[in-house]
Amino acid sequence: MLKPIFPKELKESSISYQSSYGNILSSWKVKGNKIEYTVEIPANATATFYPPENIRNSNVVQLEAGKYQMDLELK
Repeated sequence: MLKPIFPKELKESSISYQSSYGNILSSWKVKGNKIEYTVEIPANATATFYPPENIRNSNVVQLEAGKYQMDLELK
C-alpha cells in the first residue's frame, strides 16, 4: 500500500522500503500547485496507491511492477 502524505511544510521527500520482492522507492517534489510523485515497484510485486485528501481528482490506482511518475494537483 502506498499512502503518501504531502504536508505544506515540506517541499520534497523520498523513502525506500526493502520488501520481500525487492526495494520499493517512493519520492515526491512540489512544483507550483502540483506534486511530482515517483514510485518504483520491484518485479513480481504490485501496489495500491491511495492519494491523500489534499489531492484533487485522484482515485485509488492499482500498480504493477515498474517505475511510475504521477503529476498530482494540490487542492
